[in-house]
Amino acid sequence: MANMIHTCIILFILCKTACNATILNSMEGELAELDFPYPCNVSRVTFQYANRAPAYNSADPNSNSLPPNQNLTFKHESENNECSLHLTINPVLRNDAGTYILTAYNVNDQYIYGKRVGLRVDYPPGKAFCDSGEVYIEGEWIRLHCSAPEGNNVPGQIMCYQDGMRLPPLTSPGTLDQVILARPAAGLVYCCSSSLQQTEDRCDCKDSTWDPILKTTATNGIDPCPGVLSTPHPTSYQTVQASNNSTRPASSAQSCVLKNETTHTYLKLLVCGVILILCVLSLFLYPMFYFTRKRIMYYRRSYKRDNMADLRPTPKLLPTNTTSEIVLT
Repeated sequence: MANMIHTCIILFILCKTACNATILNSMEGELAELDFPYPCNVSRVTFQYANRAPAYNSADPNSNSLPPNQNLTFKHESENNECSLHLTINPVLRNDAGTYILTAYNVNDQYIYGKRVGLRVDYPPGKAFCDSGEVYIEGEWIRLHCSAPEGNNVPGQIMCYQDGMRLPPLTSPGTLDQVILARPAAGLVYCCSSSLQQTEDRCDCKDSTWDPILKTTATNGIDPCPGVLSTPHPTSYQTVQASNNSTRPASSAQSCVLKNETTHTYLKLLVCGVILILCVLSLFLYPMFYFTRKRIMYYRRSYKRDNMADLRPTPKLLPTNTTSEIVLT
């Protein structure tokens, strides 16, 4: 019973810590802002990444060891007596993904509060590479086998241009492993990868270049439009959606982040609620199962004892000594 109570207490503490966590999504190369509110009546706070040593300790303000693209600022609202630590990451890199932890201590250096914020970094697919080793007949199409590394939470596609025209894919579009048809007796083929919501302009499509005459592939970024300035395009699919809708507010990316945060919060509350309900049920059901098991064991021992008594051999009775009387005549 004591072990069950200790387990429920540990689960309750874990649920409280998990429900106090936040998960945010950010795009690689963009700006990310993470807030860590905490009560102002604490003695000191520490800030760390995952299980690493604290990168900041308020007891030693010169202990800041954050990466160059990260900056910490503090806010104090005197009206609400609330403090917060604000982390700015600009630009967001792939290795910035992880859990950031703020821990607050009292004057006795005891833990009294903690805040966790998880950062997920989304990034588009890597550069495309196309090549063909087929022997083709003059006048027919030739197959280019193209592939690109997968992105993170950003579905991608591969596209190729030849003589200013986009080439048709032979396989289903919207994947990063495609077969594209090219003309053998034409100019260079320029191929690139992008997200599904973003289409690269032909002057920006230069991940790899395939020469139909030499049958070689170059990855040195040959300019498909020499002398023409590249068309600037958004760096993320979220920005593309925002540019297509003029009525959408400028903080669309933050709205997406808040939506994701709210969804994760509901899921965490649901999981914590289920765990707490199971703990409460176990506290009520465990004694019943315990005493039921005790009673069953008692009846088993009684039944076994009775059977052993029935099987015990009955002692044999010795014949009684009879004395014979001798009558003398």
